[in-house]
Amino acid sequence: MSRERGTTLVEALVAGSLVLAVAAAWAGVWFTGRKTDASSERRQEYARLLARLDDRVRRDLRSSVSLRQDGPGRWTLLVLGDVPGGDRPLEREVAWRCPSPGTRVERQEALAVETFEFGPYLDGKPFVFKIGSGMP
Repeated sequence: MSRERGTTLVEALVAGSLVLAVAAAWAGVWFTGRKTDASSERRQEYARLLARLDDRVRRDLRSSVSLRQDGPGRWTLLVLGDVPGGDRPLEREVAWRCPSPGTRVERQEALAVETFEFGPYLDGKPFVFKIGSGMP
């Protein structure tokens, strides 16, 4: 006579704990991956913002005829612009500033203001902004 053997309580607990251990390990890997992805994504956003700022400053410097520092974190460039059909290029001032506490950089030209916000990426540290030293 053959007797079918059922799962004992001990076997069920061992199998259940193995399944739970595998699920916990998978959840840990998933959570760490998500955390790494979020951190990596944040670094990429910060790098894109820095590249945009760098490009904007370099474009202004390429067409500038003068640069003066008006105070800590404040610069004014006299920039030449093209005038359609004009004989003489148009001169305009572009003000760059990094207001305290130094989490953003602003570019102001006439009535337009362009803002580069670094606060979410700095964890409370100030953003150091300079024009002139090291710039071509």
